[in-house]
Amino acid sequence: TPSSGRAAVIRHPKATVRNLTLNGGNSYAGSGAYVRAGKLENCRVTGSKVNYSLNKPKDGLGCVLVVDSDARVTRTEIRNNTAIHASARGAGGYVLWGTIDNCLVVSNSATTGSGIIAAGAGCKIVNCTVAGNIDSTSGTYSPGIYVGSASAQVVNCASFTNLYAGVLADWKSSLSDENTAAVFSNSAFTRSDDAELPSDTCIVVGTDDFKDLVRYRPRAHRSLHNAGSADFSYPDGALDLSGRKRVIGDVDIGCYEIQSQGLYLSVR
Repeated sequence: TPSSGRAAVIRHPKATVRNLTLNGGNSYAGSGAYVRAGKLENCRVTGSKVNYSLNKPKDGLGCVLVVDSDARVTRTEIRNNTAIHASARGAGGYVLWGTIDNCLVVSNSATTGSGIIAAGAGCKIVNCTVAGNIDSTSGTYSPGIYVGSASAQVVNCASFTNLYAGVLADWKSSLSDENTAAVFSNSAFTRSDDAELPSDTCIVVGTDDFKDLVRYRPRAHRSLHNAGSADFSYPDGALDLSGRKRVIGDVDIGCYEIQSQGLYLSVR
């Protein structure tokens, strides 16, 4: 539980840090977890602060920073982290390259960019739930999911009730409409009267699609259930956030996979 520096640093492609709570950290980049290579798995990153010092590489980038193509953050809860400088961003996660998958990114805060920022070429955001993050201003980034690269992928993600200054802002893109539509696939965003979706494969969701608004577990037979795309190349034995099998026929949207409900008969 460091009060300064990084809570975890992973630099080797064969290294794995798993089953830990990473509490604290205060750095200019990757304060909760700096993943240059290797894997952060089944962890909880909380209470970290990303700052900005004007003279550092990757300055102000991410309480969780994913740097290279062989870096991966999977099945991890990223909660209650803060970008404490107005120029710091990615309080939930900042992806220069590599992958964040099956993660719950909730209740993070920043001036701008409190959710996940997919900034680099080839980065992948897959089956993540990004919810309840708050930006204090309508800045460059988003409290939900922000995309800044046409070769990024956002697949089977749920972004729900992320706000800047009280205004709904579940996604944002610096790309053209055509490139934005190519990046976002089979993802879900908060239902509103003027809901705007990044692509025609995306859907809207409401409060009644979740069992709760703490862990954001989806309800069976509602909008998120079996609504994801199975075209993404999942690794063998892929698991959801709770450690259950991910690919069971059709894939759900978000960080949890609803397991088989079995056969029920109702006799009247």
